[in-house]
Amino acid sequence: MADESYTKADYIAAEQAVIAAEKALSKTPEAQALKRARDRLDEIIDALGEASACEGCGQPVFDDEPYSYDSENGLTFCEGCTPTWSEFQANPSGFYRIIEGEHVLFTPETAAKAVEDHLAAGGSLSDRFGLVVPTAREATQ
Repeated sequence: MADESYTKADYIAAEQAVIAAEKALSKTPEAQALKRARDRLDEIIDALGEASACEGCGQPVFDDEPYSYDSENGLTFCEGCTPTWSEFQANPSGFYRIIEGEHVLFTPETAAKAVEDHLAAGGSLSDRFGLVVPTAREATQ
């Protein structure tokens, strides 16, 4: 429960102190440099326009970077947010594969088989599930 000994006057005084501190801080060279850097970043983000953004972290996913794509839901994930085979193995529900053009959800049995095949082929549980690694040629197109 909040301390009820504070008054409206305490709130107003504290708010005014914050406003005064923010105003003073905004005049420092560091704050001005931060504002210029943020403005430049915003300019670049606006120029990128329709670049894909990672559904997990919100960062742009550039053409030359590894990514995964959920075609069922139209979602793009950066390499860091793409689930691992270990995550897939632990909870395969929601994961799917495309069979004859159809999205087919994994069952515990089909997921176990997929993991077994991945490991047998030299893969690791720490590999990213469904990760697409663009080739240099694809990235320049």
